[in-house]
Amino acid sequence: MKTTLEIFQSFKKAKTLTYWRNPTKEEIKFGYGAIHYRDFETEECFNEDKTLKLALIAKDDGLKYYSCNFEYFITKSYKINKRSKMHGVFI
Repeated sequence: MKTTLEIFQSFKKAKTLTYWRNPTKEEIKFGYGAIHYRDFETEECFNEDKTLKLALIAKDDGLKYYSCNFEYFITKSYKINKRSKMHGVFI
C-alpha cells in the first residue's frame, strides 16, 4: 500500500486531476442527464495540509465536483460519507 507522501507525489506529477458531478435538474430536463467529468489544475485539488480534496466547487460555474481518485458514497443531499478515517479509500 502506498504512503500518503507517495500518493501526493504521484498526483503532483500530473498537471490535471479529474473530478465528476451529477447533472443538475435543468440539465436532466433538457436531456443532458449523464454524469459530468471535468479536469482541474493540480494546484486547485489539494488542501493547505497537502491532502487531496474529495470535493471542490468550481470557480466558474459554482457547482460541486467530486474526486475520481478515491472511493466514497454520496447521499441524496450530496454530502460525502467517508468510508474510513483516512482521506478516502484509494482505488
